[in-house]
Amino acid sequence: MSRADAHQGASRPGASVRRRLLFLALACALPSLLVAVLLEVRGYLLEVDRVKAQTLSLAIAVSGAVDRQLSGYVGALITLAETPTLQEGDLVGFRERAALFLERQPAGANIVVSDRDGQQLFNSLLPEGAPLPGKTGINDLERVIATGSHGISNLFTGLVTGAPRLSIDVPVRRGGQVVQILSLAFDPAALKPLLLEQTLPKDAVITLLDRNGLNIVRLPDRGTVGKPPSASLQKLLAEGHRQGAGSTVTLEGVASYSAYTRSGSSGWTVAIGVPRAALLEPLRTKVALTLAAGLLIVLTGAAYAMRVAGSLVGAVRALAVNARAAAEGETVVPTASGLQEIDATSRDLMATADALRDQQRQLRLVADSVPMLISYIGADLRYRFANRNYEHWMRVRPEEMVGRPVAEIVGDEALAKIRPYIATVLTGRAVEFESWIDYPDGVRRYVHAAYVPHLAEDGAVQGFFATVSDLTGRRRGEERQHLLAREVDHRAKNLLAVVQSVIRLTKAPTYEAFVATLEGRVTALARAHTLLAANRWDGADLRSVVLNELAPYAAEDGDAIRLEGPAVTLRPDATQPVAMAIHELATNAAKYGCLSAAAGRLRVSWSRREADDALRLVWTETGGPAVSHPARVGFGSTLLDASIRRQMQGDVRLDWRPSGLVVELVIPAGEVDWSNSSLASTELSPV
Repeated sequence: MSRADAHQGASRPGASVRRRLLFLALACALPSLLVAVLLEVRGYLLEVDRVKAQTLSLAIAVSGAVDRQLSGYVGALITLAETPTLQEGDLVGFRERAALFLERQPAGANIVVSDRDGQQLFNSLLPEGAPLPGKTGINDLERVIATGSHGISNLFTGLVTGAPRLSIDVPVRRGGQVVQILSLAFDPAALKPLLLEQTLPKDAVITLLDRNGLNIVRLPDRGTVGKPPSASLQKLLAEGHRQGAGSTVTLEGVASYSAYTRSGSSGWTVAIGVPRAALLEPLRTKVALTLAAGLLIVLTGAAYAMRVAGSLVGAVRALAVNARAAAEGETVVPTASGLQEIDATSRDLMATADALRDQQRQLRLVADSVPMLISYIGADLRYRFANRNYEHWMRVRPEEMVGRPVAEIVGDEALAKIRPYIATVLTGRAVEFESWIDYPDGVRRYVHAAYVPHLAEDGAVQGFFATVSDLTGRRRGEERQHLLAREVDHRAKNLLAVVQSVIRLTKAPTYEAFVATLEGRVTALARAHTLLAANRWDGADLRSVVLNELAPYAAEDGDAIRLEGPAVTLRPDATQPVAMAIHELATNAAKYGCLSAAAGRLRVSWSRREADDALRLVWTETGGPAVSHPARVGFGSTLLDASIRRQMQGDVRLDWRPSGLVVELVIPAGEVDWSNSSLASTELSPV
């Protein structure tokens, strides 16, 4: 063969390499471009899912905000229902109280008092003596009478205003019977600020519907108050779920994705619609940019591949020559192709065997250094390799494990737990699991294990690799954090509910007096909270609770206040109510009772009632100003009744003796712990 023929024969493979490199560049770039587009689409879908979830979460948040505002109206109205003028049937005097009440309500709101038959007896929109409208909304009123609880109306047309109205109705009780209905009627627009406060997606629509499916408030407002929403939203709501989502078309004809939730208290529905076009536009822009960038990358890669192909052909030929030389024992001459990888391969060709042995030693060091069990187990379930950690967990040296059965090393209990996973990996499938396992070293560990099969060329399972990591610390930490989070959430909600009740019920003639009174009550709560926290929320010692509240009033000689009673622990849910009750009694005694006089004496005693193991606490005042039964029930009496009788199902008895007030509190046995009562002295002791 001539030199020219040899040259032509050599050039043909070079041309083939160029084509293949070109195809390789395209094969790498085009799938990457496709993947990039798919990732953009996937990102869009994830964004849509995020917006959907966010829309539903926003609807839930708005519904909660509406419920809280309605709850505020209800609380205020309940307080108004207990005013003396209304309780005494003095509707003329009640008019002034209602006017003051309406100053703190939405503009245009009015108060209505109706009898049990629905006949209006009072309407703040009409002057005194004006004819009152007849029966209206009797179904809602009958529901309030039947349940004895408040009610929230659907949208209706006011008989006086002739405009859309909403109403909150509460019962008025006398002698334990519902005798009248007190209602607060207001314009649906009063709820619009709640919707305006929300941060909505662009061009989104938010709607508040009553139980009949009629619009109460809608943004944007299209004069839809009292009208049904779009047909597609009605169909979505007709599915009857408490919350849900789906495709709708707004009243403006905009295709949207809508999410809704129904309130469990009012039955009203909040629906939010997000235009689909707002979600699709970003995808179009991103895909266009991705395609343009991808095309540029494809062209650049193809040009570079053609350039590299020429130099690669010659370098590969030189590497083949060196490989043959190494195989024949000849000297290998390092190449200078300009390609680092090929030149390095040529230089290291003769050292391959030594490098492999070094790598095996390094792998052993790595396996021994990682904080987990690493092993290789044959298909006969005998160990072929194990790292040093087995010596600590299994009480056997790794070299002694080789050839021994798994059951002999791990023990019967551990084998029973891992046997199903071993059966799975022996079928050729990798498996992972987490479980509590008792190991031969006597330690129970929560572990993560992974079994990966070792397959022969024909697919047969030769054995499997096993790694086992100790996750005990993390697992127990997660459990402790979960329990702590639940406890903190529960206690915080209880405390906030108590503070809210105290704020709502606290009354005073001046702002300064209100602040002082409220501060004292909240401080009492804080002291009880501190006692509970110090005892890890297992309860609080009754003596400590009483001492905390009476300490500010103790005289220097220590004779004014004395305590008597055995050791008893108040359970967590009883500590704060009892602390509040003692605080109110102490405050009253300091203002009007025995603690307001130099000769006054206070004796607080408690004992265990034999009949039912209940706690009986007696508060006895002597030596103070003369006492007489008050003309009206004050906040202190109301709080005692609410905290002891209503909250804990206990009992309260007040005896207004001329010599001083005597109060008996009975705390049910379920709220106290007498386990340490035998350890305490019952002798009198000063504060």
